[in-house]
Amino acid sequence: GTPVSGHEPLSVSFTDLSANTPTSWVWTFGDGAQATDRNPVHVYDPGVFSVTLKASNACGDSTAIKPQYIHVGGFVPSLDSVGSAGDTVLFDVVVDTVFGPYDRPVTLSGRLAPTPRRGGMAFSFASPSGTPRFATTMRAVPTGDLASGDYQVELSAIDPRITKTATRPLHYVGRQYVAVTPDTLDFGTRPFGQSVSKFVNVRNSAPLASGYKLNFTAVRSGSGFELGTASGSVNPQTATQVLVVFSPIQHREYLGTLTINSDDPAKPVVVVVLKGRGIPEQIPPQVIATQPPGVFDEVRIDSVIQFFFSERVTAPPESVLERDSVVTARSQRTGRPVPGQVTFLPQSMTFAPVSCVWFPPDDTINMRLKAVITDTVGNRLDGNKNGSDEGSPADDFLFRFKTGPGVFPGDADLNRRVDERDILPVARYWGMSGPPRENPCQGFVMQSAQAWIPRAATHADANGDGAIDSLDICPIAEFFDVDSSLPKAVIEGWMAEARQWNQDIVAALLNGLAACPGEVRGRAILGRFLEGLQAKSPLPVEFSLSQNYPNPFNPATVIEYSLRSPTHVRLEVFDIQGRLITVLDEGDRQAGNHSKVWDGRDANGRSVASGIYFYRLVTPAFRFARKMALLK
Repeated sequence: GTPVSGHEPLSVSFTDLSANTPTSWVWTFGDGAQATDRNPVHVYDPGVFSVTLKASNACGDSTAIKPQYIHVGGFVPSLDSVGSAGDTVLFDVVVDTVFGPYDRPVTLSGRLAPTPRRGGMAFSFASPSGTPRFATTMRAVPTGDLASGDYQVELSAIDPRITKTATRPLHYVGRQYVAVTPDTLDFGTRPFGQSVSKFVNVRNSAPLASGYKLNFTAVRSGSGFELGTASGSVNPQTATQVLVVFSPIQHREYLGTLTINSDDPAKPVVVVVLKGRGIPEQIPPQVIATQPPGVFDEVRIDSVIQFFFSERVTAPPESVLERDSVVTARSQRTGRPVPGQVTFLPQSMTFAPVSCVWFPPDDTINMRLKAVITDTVGNRLDGNKNGSDEGSPADDFLFRFKTGPGVFPGDADLNRRVDERDILPVARYWGMSGPPRENPCQGFVMQSAQAWIPRAATHADANGDGAIDSLDICPIAEFFDVDSSLPKAVIEGWMAEARQWNQDIVAALLNGLAACPGEVRGRAILGRFLEGLQAKSPLPVEFSLSQNYPNPFNPATVIEYSLRSPTHVRLEVFDIQGRLITVLDEGDRQAGNHSKVWDGRDANGRSVASGIYFYRLVTPAFRFARKMALLK
């Protein structure tokens, strides 16, 4: 090869010196390239390369290798950003050698790509040329009108025969020298006769080297605000302050502006908002007590909620109250708002649900008193009790409570329909007594009640007199849905338990039905049903274990089972891990239908947690289990 060393790009002419007249050649040049000419020419980049020649004729082939035969020197530029001085960006530049010395001079230049929409950038070097290896610095100075944008700073290292480049990204923000902070000056609430001062900072961000001195004037608008500084000048990379004084003399909101006019061509006008509030004194009202006291107390759904304040408050206009802008009540279960009436007293406020609509039963109600409530001098409600006036929503007062049950008269099984099935809870809890309920709402509407134990008995007291007896059949008959009376086959399935009733209960219900006043619409259907129960009921034809009712339940549920012949039984309850919780029934039982109530307690009388449970009936001839859910 000729030559076998030199600078990039190195052109090497190769000559075949093989004997015995070869007819074909394969050259491998060491840089991944090949040729099949007899005497090829190949151009190399920097590196050290081994060359292989394979020559062939009709008798065979022969291979010759010259290791590390070609030596090519080169150079490579690199560019690193090292910081800035004002608007000037500084770079370190190195032009290094690769694979040997490089003795030809290289000239440096810089440019910005892509071409800016406006302005430009000038590049200069401490040493604009040299023979590798050498290092220098590059300065990139933008013009005053260079457009903001994302650019590439491109360094070119130029040999007369070859040019190599290196790039670095550059994010440039067009220069705006004036900076004013903050953009809003809020003096808060101040009593009459007390002045408060705050500052606005005016900064000149021009480079020190530019010497640009920024001049400004300050103008205020709005009564109650005065300026301590009206004009000035700011040297590069320094700041000054404009003093603003707020002095309220009336009970009202104050609003004004501070305008900074400067000779910064990028932003000659900057406006700062000024605001404050004047009041006679500065002690905000707080909620000091509520009735009921809190979330852990279950209240009747017709309860009036009362909030007591630390001082007298002012009732907002009726138009504000009608927009729910003072207090909101919302069901946690459905997320829906609860309508109600707000009444302000001198030092308290009440929220009453709409009559005969009431709060949702068996729910948690989340209430929010908004910080628009004020005392007699305008201090807003301090809901979070930190002593400062932060406004809504930070100072809203949050409150929650739980509600008790709601009863529809006659709907003893709580399914919003009155039919034959509603006699079942009456007989199940026959003879129980509990808190009576008042009935200010006529018709089939929800009535407020205090919960019984078990809770399902609350609804079995259909007439609300505090006792479950024959009088409870009258509301069932009164609100009976004649058009949706259950077919006989359905009644047979739902009323399997009814066949086990004491005949005295059946007779008492018939007498109570006969004594119901007026023409109640369910009298005939309920009468036929009860009279049918006076006949002897057939025995079950098989052993069975029914699904508990209700399911899910809280806190009690009924478990029914049927025996076709006398036998020994054991009715057990297990948790989801298979641990025995309690035994509800055990012993010899007669043929027929039987039922047991589980009140959600274990064998030691302790209430168990919410979750999935299993109940199992075991007899010598029958074993069956079902699943139930307790939800608290």
